[in-house]
Amino acid sequence: MYSSLFFFIVTPAITIPIIEECSNTYGTTCVKSTADSVEVNCFVRDSRPAVKLSWTIRTHGGDHILLSSYMNFTTDNVTYTSHVTATFSFGESSVLSLLVCRANRVPLNLVEDENVLLIEKEVDYTSLATPIRRYLKIHSPMNLSCAELGLNLVIWKWSPELDAFETLYVSIFQKIDHTIISSKEYKLEDEGSLSLQNTLVEHEGLYACLYDNGVSGGIVLYDVLVIVDPTPIFPVIDGCNHQQYCVLEKQPQDVLICSVLGIRPKVALEWRAFRKETVIDFTEQQLTVTQMDDLYDISLTVNFDFTQTTQNKVTVECRAVGENAELFSLSTKIDLLFPNVLPTEQRSYTSTITIIAVLVVTMMIIITVAVVIGYRLR
Repeated sequence: MYSSLFFFIVTPAITIPIIEECSNTYGTTCVKSTADSVEVNCFVRDSRPAVKLSWTIRTHGGDHILLSSYMNFTTDNVTYTSHVTATFSFGESSVLSLLVCRANRVPLNLVEDENVLLIEKEVDYTSLATPIRRYLKIHSPMNLSCAELGLNLVIWKWSPELDAFETLYVSIFQKIDHTIISSKEYKLEDEGSLSLQNTLVEHEGLYACLYDNGVSGGIVLYDVLVIVDPTPIFPVIDGCNHQQYCVLEKQPQDVLICSVLGIRPKVALEWRAFRKETVIDFTEQQLTVTQMDDLYDISLTVNFDFTQTTQNKVTVECRAVGENAELFSLSTKIDLLFPNVLPTEQRSYTSTITIIAVLVVTMMIIITVAVVIGYRLR
């Protein structure tokens, strides 16, 4: 007795294992965020025969089997749905993990061998890493390094105002150097660093690099601030016609105004006597900050009192002080002239002349009186 065997193959409509737990998809990479454990599911639908599926964890040392539950079923006795499920939890030192849904023993290449799911641990980045402050001149290049851990899983994120993070890059460095790019403005270098050729104010913010090699990982944070020099590149003194040095005639009690224009980040300003031995009081200081788009105009107005001195000229300085002052070299010195104040030497000379004149007049009076008395006596 002979029996005839009839065997046919049905190729599924989607020829790659389907992963359903996607929070976001970048290119062809599925990314899932979780704070604790997560159940992951993978399917191949409408195939014949059924496809054996399994879950593994990919590390720099190779793939490790993840305890999985597999099943297949048919609803029409023709095609099959294959399904594998597993539960994944992060280790203490990991922030990223790459799970692989593998199609094993695929007959006649019905489907591709694998699909990957990148799991991201939901954490407060600032609680795990201290931001590295990075100051960059406007229009200068930016390069932020991450970490080198063999096979790298890398996610770069950016938060412009300490708000929600926006994903810039999701990259999986495998043997085929597969990189998933989600932002064309930045460039992801081969070693995982983030670069930018022309840094603008709009690129300021907090940058987070999440990295892992499947065994251990971490987070690197950068706080990027853009520097814009003022125009002109020195404090401007009211009355000096935008010169870095000038001479102003003032009264012993008068007003001084100093400004820096178009600067970023903000600085504070200070008036002071250039020489410590100079006695001058600055009072009623008023600092004004005006924002114009991304830049700041800063002005400091002070009243000064120079009435307790005998000098008719003094050198004073307006300079940047406080936070961010070290980013700039901002200083302008001016000489103040007080025409109605005589200097000490001139006062001494004048006093001496006055005394001599009084003595001469007195002697002349005495001589005159003596002559008159003598004449009368004769």
